[in-house]
Amino acid sequence: AGAEITDVAWNSQVPHILASSAANGTVVVWDLRQRKPWCQLRCESNSSSPVSAMAWNPTQGLHMMTASSDDRSPGLKLWDLRSSTTMPLTTLEGHTGGVLSLDWCPHDDTLMMSCGKDNRTLMWDLYSLQAIAEIPNEDPSGGQQQQQQHQQQQQQQQQQNMNSGGGNGNGEGLADQQQQAAQRMQSIEQEARHLCQAVMKHFSSLNEETLKRIPSEAVKQTSFKLQC
Repeated sequence: AGAEITDVAWNSQVPHILASSAANGTVVVWDLRQRKPWCQLRCESNSSSPVSAMAWNPTQGLHMMTASSDDRSPGLKLWDLRSSTTMPLTTLEGHTGGVLSLDWCPHDDTLMMSCGKDNRTLMWDLYSLQAIAEIPNEDPSGGQQQQQQHQQQQQQQQQQNMNSGGGNGNGEGLADQQQQAAQRMQSIEQEARHLCQAVMKHFSSLNEETLKRIPSEAVKQTSFKLQC
């Protein structure tokens, strides 16, 4: 049976080329004229790690960025389809939780945005392969609390996994804890997705004049605010 499809994206240069990402850690590039796959990327070594988002380079039709929502592999991976379908050119590391969405700047192919479960929205410079700015959450204190909750949930899940084989005495209590943890995780992911959607919508509308105001390499790691 096929894996759940998580995202689709038209190629930026060739109108009949489409990519689809899946929950089993793969991306398939389709040739719609031939009605068959052109190639397949094995983006995640673990088949339980979904590819949550992907984007084509707006000026290079053979370059693609992919990301996973798995907290164990929150990096962004840059691919050159001419080079390899199993080994990315590089991996951008900065998120501490799974990545929920990403977007390539349509006006400057050296800029990339990503947002994740860690409640962070990062701007990447693809020349230096570093995050050069972070768009702050509207409620910084709330973001810190969500990050702490996320870390606590991970610790609780690990503890529950360790205790799952310890007998039936606390079975009902363990089930309640798992349900509560799942509900909290769902709430955090929903809030993060809403924030990501708002930021990505604003970022896509930026024109060249606005992009000139982005901090240069001399002020890397500094935060700036966008009025959404």
